[in-house]
Amino acid sequence: MSLKRKKAYDGQIQNLSGARLTIETQIMAIESATTHFAALSAMQEGARAMKSLNNNMYSSLLSSSGYPRLT
Repeated sequence: MSLKRKKAYDGQIQNLSGARLTIETQIMAIESATTHFAALSAMQEGARAMKSLNNNMYSSLLSSSGYPRLT
C-alpha cells in the first residue's frame, strides 16, 4: 500500500512542478510585455515632444524671417 501511495505522491509532485513552471513562464511573459509597453509609451511621448519642439522652432524661424507662414 505504501508503494502505491508513494507513486501517487510522486505523480502529484510532477503535476505541481509542471504547473509551477507554466506559471513562472507566464509571469516572465507578463513582465516582458510590461517592459515593452513602458518603452513604447516613452518613445511615443518622446515623439510628441520632438514634434512640438520642431513646430515651435519652425514657427519662430518664420516669425523672425518676415515670411508669411504657410499652413
